Formats: sequence, C-alpha cells, structure tokens
Amino acid sequence: MKFSFRLGVACVCVASACGSGGTSSTGVGNPRFMTLTLIADDESDDASLAGGSAGSAGSAGSAGEQGLGGSLNAAGTGNTDDAVPAGGVGAGGQPDASSAGAAGAASDAEQPPLARGSVRHALLALGELRFLPCAASEASTVVAGPFILDLVAGTTTPKIPAIPEVPGGFCGINAPLAPANRPATLSGRSLFFDGVRADGTFFLLYANMQATLKLRARPGLMWPSADALELLWAFRPRRWLSPAEVDAADSEFFNGERAVVIDLDRHPLLYARVRARLAGRSTLYPDLNQNGVLDPEERLIVLGDGLENTD
Repeated sequence: MKFSFRLGVACVCVASACGSGGTSSTGVGNPRFMTLTLIADDESDDASLAGGSAGSAGSAGSAGEQGLGGSLNAAGTGNTDDAVPAGGVGAGGQPDASSAGAAGAASDAEQPPLARGSVRHALLALGELRFLPCAASEASTVVAGPFILDLVAGTTTPKIPAIPEVPGGFCGINAPLAPANRPATLSGRSLFFDGVRADGTFFLLYANMQATLKLRARPGLMWPSADALELLWAFRPRRWLSPAEVDAADSEFFNGERAVVIDLDRHPLLYARVRARLAGRSTLYPDLNQNGVLDPEERLIVLGDGLENTD
C-alpha cells in the first residue's frame, strides 16, 4: 500500500493498482491505522438490526457503557464537502445518520427479511472507499478500488488496506459502485443479486447500477476510537427486498425458466428499493476481538448507520 497526497485528497492505493512497495507515513509522527472489514450480517430476523439498529442520537452514551470503556470521542465540527460532522448534515447536504437509521428500523419493522438461504448471490463492485473526516481542515482519504464484495461467500477482493488515522477522526464513508470485469459473474456490472422466492420462482437483479453507498457516524462518535481500531461494516442482503415485495412481482420466462427480472424497465420500483437499501440496511460496529466476525457483544455497539440516499 502506498500513501500520497493528490489535489488535496489523501489517496491510499492497493499494491495491485499502484505498484509494489511499503507504506509510507504522512511525515508527521507514526499514525495509528484503522481497518475496515465488509461483512454480511445474517444472524437474526430481529427488525431492530436493520439499517440503523433501533438506535437514535441518544445511543452514543450507551455504546461506551457496552464495552468501549467510555472512550468514544466527540467528533469535530467542520462542514465542507469532505467533512462530515457527526450527527449533523453531512457532505452534500445529507441527513444525519440517526434519522436515516430510525427510518430504516421503522420500515423494516413492517417488512420481514427474505427467508434464510433464499439469497443465492449478493455481489457489489465498489470503485473506491472515500473516508470522510470529521474536521473541515482534513482531506478525505481515498482507497482506490475496485473492491468486489461477495456477501454470500463472505469475501472482499482485494482486501481493504489499513487506513491511517487523521486528526479529529472519520465521520463517514462514501463507496460508489462501479462496473467490474472480474469475476466473470459481474461482467461489466456493479451489482448481482438473486435468489428464490417462496414459490420456487427465481428473482434476479443484474445491472451496472449507479449509486454511492454512504455510511455516517452516530452523533458524538468518530472512527477510530481509542478502543476500536478494527471496524465491521455489516450489510444485510436479506433486507434488500421483502418476501411480500418479491411475491407480488410479476414473473416471466427468462433463460428457459420463470423468473422475476428486476430492472428499470420491468420493475423500476423494486430496483429503486434495492438501490436505497444497499447501504440503508447497513450498520457499523467495532471488531473488539479482531476476528472479522460480528459477535453478540459487538452487536450492542453501533458506531454508524447507512443512508438510503445513494445519489
């Protein structure tokens, strides 16, 4: 991994994209490094676990009580295109994470997730990961992709490199989708999502979807904290559609079998709902034991919420 500055934006490049070589520092001391692991959370059918986890602005204090030793730091107050003050209005005028989380939890309480095992593929191609600072004086840190996230297999290719901490910490992540040529399953698309509904009919969304997945810190929090250098961004593909939505969709013959083909022409509403829920049903947690798995005690500590606004 190589660390450099370009046009006011810190750019972290994986070796495959930028060439071999070690990691260099910013020249100011020895910065701490934060790691991010992208995972699928399929542990529970509890509606409170979807996008925003039953939380609101008041959850910051309880997060400290749940095992971070009360060391969660308050975020900075900058407000530029690259800065995202925690709990306020983020880059591009986006709403704060607590309101997005509350809206997600409310809608999911009315709609159960897809049945366990019904999702066959859930692949996302991320063009980059842009880590947004809390302070206006700091530049964004951009990790160049593409990154292929396979939520069913539980893999991210290549592995996301460690991110050097910035003064004031990070309060957001923007991850734009981008078409990928590898694996062949994507073949120039950014999203491959399919499965089987209750009556055995397949459903399929296979497209070069244009969207930016957005994650924001909960009010009063920043990343990393003293006790949480390892983070887990949990996605929930079983909540990208509900059983009622899939069951009500008209099917057609596709490649010799009945299928619900979701695209802008056939099912534009379902397409838009999936697009909004890719990040809108996601949540950020600390990986306290650094095992890459969302453990029960970690599930109680919500550090950030995905936004449904992907524009």
